[in-house]
Amino acid sequence: MAGQPVLAGATFAAGILAQALGTYKQQYEVSKNRLGGCMEIDYPSTRREEIYAYMTTPPFLNRWPVGQNMEMGTFKGVRYTCLNHRWAQSVSWNASDAADDQLNSLLLTARQIGQNAAQLNERLFFQVLTGTTDTDLLPSATPNAPDGVALYSATDGPGGARFGVSGGNIVTGNVTSAIQCRTAYWTALGQFRNMQDTQGQPLHDEAVIDGPKILIYSAANEQVFREAFIQNQVAGQAMTGATPSASSTDIAASSNLIQDSDQVPSLWSTQRISDNNSYLFLENSPIKAIFSQLREPLREQVATMDNSDIARDSGVESVRFWMRSGVSPNLPYQTINLNV
Repeated sequence: MAGQPVLAGATFAAGILAQALGTYKQQYEVSKNRLGGCMEIDYPSTRREEIYAYMTTPPFLNRWPVGQNMEMGTFKGVRYTCLNHRWAQSVSWNASDAADDQLNSLLLTARQIGQNAAQLNERLFFQVLTGTTDTDLLPSATPNAPDGVALYSATDGPGGARFGVSGGNIVTGNVTSAIQCRTAYWTALGQFRNMQDTQGQPLHDEAVIDGPKILIYSAANEQVFREAFIQNQVAGQAMTGATPSASSTDIAASSNLIQDSDQVPSLWSTQRISDNNSYLFLENSPIKAIFSQLREPLREQVATMDNSDIARDSGVESVRFWMRSGVSPNLPYQTINLNV
């Protein structure tokens, strides 16, 4: 409260730490819940680099004719790895500033530190999702998926149609109008239904496709996506194939088929996407497209005038935070990039 003296030294540092960690824990759960339909959070890790594997589809039961040997089917495992990285930040303040901080501005800063730390998984998720470079996070190109290509690709490692469907997990569309956005969305749902496992059988349970979905897109396209999915009545427009006719006038409005068929996705608008790409996820897929692993949870260290020679010599106190974790794609058959 303004006007009350603020204690410096260990007592003040403890307050800074409590504010930061309290906010971190609260915001971490918020971020975890927001990412839960798209990302598996905090697989346990016990080493510098973890080894994972996905299995190709095991064989199905086939007819066994009398007098013939039983068919011997095969499947294989494909290994991939995830490296843990160190994440850290430290903040410092002059001990005299702490003593003079009548407005508790340093404690407000501590809450912001905790909130920022809790965003690590979300920042990593969007770096892998969009394939962008951010040397403050992953030091080089984002890792490929276990089949040897990018998270989103029309083809797999050997060059065939990814997941047995033309276009793989990419749909080329447009979001300059709501009707184009809905068209691309219906195409994506059809693409999910046509995906095949390595035995040529349907890859997805229909209940997973018809279940809850998340669509992530740029905040710059907020109006288009809300018109496409939230409005009950939508304006019609003459079409040339799957493309709205540029010269046509609107035709009579009709009910929103996406709402009528109970296929409305949860919408996530974010500034972390800076272009017209959007990303559709099947929330109930048993394996998420991206995962994080946790080697060491968040740890902290306080240096004050009471416990640090360096702080006493300089008059500068500090709090340090660090942790170790990694992030990687899984096999991404449960997500499609609406690529424009």
